Amino acid sequence: MAPIKKPSNPTNNTAYKRTASIALSPRENIKNKFSPLLDLADTDNYQSDNIEIDTPEVRQKIPPLYVYDITDYIHFRDTITPMIIDEFSIANKNTVLRLNLTSVDDYRTITKYFTEIKIKYHTYQLLEDQNLSVIIRNLPTSIPEEQIFNAITDLNFTVVSVTRFQNKHKSPIPIVAVLLEKTAKDIFQ
Repeated sequence: MAPIKKPSNPTNNTAYKRTASIALSPRENIKNKFSPLLDLADTDNYQSDNIEIDTPEVRQKIPPLYVYDITDYIHFRDTITPMIIDEFSIANKNTVLRLNLTSVDDYRTITKYFTEIKIKYHTYQLLEDQNLSVIIRNLPTSIPEEQIFNAITDLNFTVVSVTRFQNKHKSPIPIVAVLLEKTAKDIFQ
């Protein structure tokens, strides 16, 4: 068998080493290629201080509604169409209808209607309705959850729940998740 030749390593060879980079050295004659434009007069008819920029309106993301056990699609669509003001779409996902709405008012109207008529559905919370979740680290495991609940309540915060995290062996770790009402943003102070 013939011996295998290793390729020459360019880092060991002094011919391949860079001594100075042209890109890093300062240039002596730097010219601005836009300098001819400096002499042009402003020919626009509007004032540059009063520019109004049309920013696109940011729409809130609306979670989809997943509706179950609908046997008559046409009747279902005709029933909800007069209640919805903005655009909407319905997609058939196997045995579930996915209803995508574009406004919060339509979302609230349809969920209220589904609850009243007892139509099976599920959805997610709107961002504006979600509670505030706070993680407290380095809290000794000897402090019970009830004591943490009472201490935060004594600070005039409305606590929904207190949960201590556990590792994969189900032993408590010094991290606690506290769920507060959404108005309790002062807790970060």
